[in-house]
Amino acid sequence: MKKDSKKNKKIFGYIIILLGLIILAFPIAKRFYSDIENKMVYEKVLKSQAEEDKEILDEVEKRAIAYNETIKDSDISMTDPFEVGDFGSKSILDNPDDIFAYIEIPKLGKVIPIYLDASYDHIAWGLGQVSGSSIPVGGESTRSVLAGHRGWWGDTMLLYADDLVNGDLIYIKRADRTLTYKVFSKEVIGPFDWESLRIEKGEDIITLLTCHPFFWPRPNRLLVNARRVEDEKNPTENQKTEKIEVSENVKITNYIYVGFMIIDFILIIFVVSRIIKLIKNRKIS
Repeated sequence: MKKDSKKNKKIFGYIIILLGLIILAFPIAKRFYSDIENKMVYEKVLKSQAEEDKEILDEVEKRAIAYNETIKDSDISMTDPFEVGDFGSKSILDNPDDIFAYIEIPKLGKVIPIYLDASYDHIAWGLGQVSGSSIPVGGESTRSVLAGHRGWWGDTMLLYADDLVNGDLIYIKRADRTLTYKVFSKEVIGPFDWESLRIEKGEDIITLLTCHPFFWPRPNRLLVNARRVEDEKNPTENQKTEKIEVSENVKITNYIYVGFMIIDFILIIFVVSRIIKLIKNRKIS
């Protein structure tokens, strides 16, 4: 009886360890899966958008352009999405939770969906267009502010946005259209210092907005500003002719994640084998 009791305690202990290993592996596995899923889904979404009734696409485009016109000369009235949420341009899409477009950032190895309005849900799913800023459809005197977390439990999001430097390319993709932007500046502002986000007359700009600094606490906001350039090669075509140089931090993080997952997987196999062995011995005895 005492032997059975000891074996039961050991089995229970190993089960607790197994659960701990699975819990540790889950967020990292989820981050890997999110990157793969986004890259798989975005082609389907863009294809679906391109196959939509052209009249519907044109209507959405008209609404977006009309919205952008109304805010060109208005005072800046934005809310910090990380503090109080943001619920603005909901009337553009029939379903406000639909993906509006995708952003592709080759330097970070990221493809992230863009939603209209930087609500809590939207910035948990991808990037949210901050209301009071332009909708990312391009055009003179527009500035689209796209807010995203500096890393989310299930996705790295804009974790390494600080690695972007002048000249790095960013693509906005919707249906069969690609808008090409080139990074020209970065700055750090307070959470309510919106003067830095004013529309610049005649310019077509997108701004990535995320928390700063890299480590907690993150009281400030990092802005990565990119200006529209002549639409260069489609990024998928670029990849055929030249290797995209991914940030060193992204590479190192990927190596760490892979190493951790391998070690965790080996430990899980070991613990499972111990549990099976103890159960078999218990039955024999």
